[in-house]
Amino acid sequence: MLDLTTVSMMIVLSSVTLAALTGFCGRKFWNDGGSQLTLGLVLFGVGFSGLSFMNSPLRPLLSGIGYVAFASGICASIASLHRFYRIPLTTAWLYVLPVCTAVVYVLLLDPAQVVARTRTVCGMLILHNLWMAQVLLRRYHHLGRGEWVFMAGVALLTSALVLRMLSPQLSLTVLSPSSTRSSSSLLLSYAVLFIALHLKAIGFLMMAQARADQQLLRFANEDSLTGLPNRRTVMQALQQTLDQPPRKRQPLAVLLMDLDHFKRVNDQCGHPAGDQVLAGMGLMLREQLRPHSVAGRYGGEEFVVVCPDTTAEQAVQLANRLCEAARNQLRAHHAKCSWPVTISVGVSALAADSADARSTVLLHQADQALYQAKHAGRDRVCLFGAPACDEAVNSLDLLGQGLGVLHFPERFVRPHRDDAAER
Repeated sequence: MLDLTTVSMMIVLSSVTLAALTGFCGRKFWNDGGSQLTLGLVLFGVGFSGLSFMNSPLRPLLSGIGYVAFASGICASIASLHRFYRIPLTTAWLYVLPVCTAVVYVLLLDPAQVVARTRTVCGMLILHNLWMAQVLLRRYHHLGRGEWVFMAGVALLTSALVLRMLSPQLSLTVLSPSSTRSSSSLLLSYAVLFIALHLKAIGFLMMAQARADQQLLRFANEDSLTGLPNRRTVMQALQQTLDQPPRKRQPLAVLLMDLDHFKRVNDQCGHPAGDQVLAGMGLMLREQLRPHSVAGRYGGEEFVVVCPDTTAEQAVQLANRLCEAARNQLRAHHAKCSWPVTISVGVSALAADSADARSTVLLHQADQALYQAKHAGRDRVCLFGAPACDEAVNSLDLLGQGLGVLHFPERFVRPHRDDAAER
């Protein structure tokens, strides 16, 4: 039959070993809560090592240290979740549970009060376990498999504490080395704690790995500067729309837009200022477009928008609205000066009954319309196939006209380039 010390040390060994494995396997998540969880597992092991020396003359002191370490382990687990989800946490709250556990243990040190002491400490531990549960439940609509595994570990540990609080004579940890009735409880103790700690560790590693996979997927599909889908993702969305059966096909429009004189922004204001303009363009597109439209960075300073269920007239209206929004929102900054940055837009449209539904054709038409808008004066919209560009918007060419007014330092002034050669 397993004795008290054997079972307790098995728990200690499993806790420390699990902490080492978690620290090794989760070392790339060390700054995302992995360090706190590893510390929590170590503290669990320290706690049960203190509870294992029940025959020692220092039993009251060691038991108190064990309970405080156990409470500290729960607080470390709470800190790991807050760090993982980047939820603000006042560090002082993490010291409340260990301090209160120590105070209760000192005030109720009398062996006759062991039941009251056990129930009080377990009640505080349960409340902090519920704290961990609510941190997870706040993300109820986004819970993955890792969160559910971690939640199962929290629930299992909570159930053990509830049973311990309601029936302290049937300890789920360690209670009396002389009681033969407790042997089954000791085995159950090992199983419950072993499973609970492993579920929490495995759940956290699953959560962290799922986040890493999502980040890799986002990096593969998203432009890091603008936050918009990259070219490959937009092309996939366009092709999926075109691949619909002819009877379900709807009118489709493609907008290809280019920032006017963007090369001058980079040359005379620096690339950081150009990056700010590109990021502002991405923000503007997200604000102006409908949810089912897909906007992405096509390359360099070019952007593309795929607009399902949009006619040519609606696409031109949208493009003019985007020109107006860009004129009002996009600014190029240098020193204490700034000026608006405009865009030119080329539009191509595909009727619902069109027979030639190819992405290359649509993009080529939009590119031709954009070329026409550039040579017609910029800051305007051109529809492919229209006899002339929309003249309702006058070309401002603010950047080209403002160079002599802003008096840039000589080191920012580049040799003159032919504007007609710029896109």
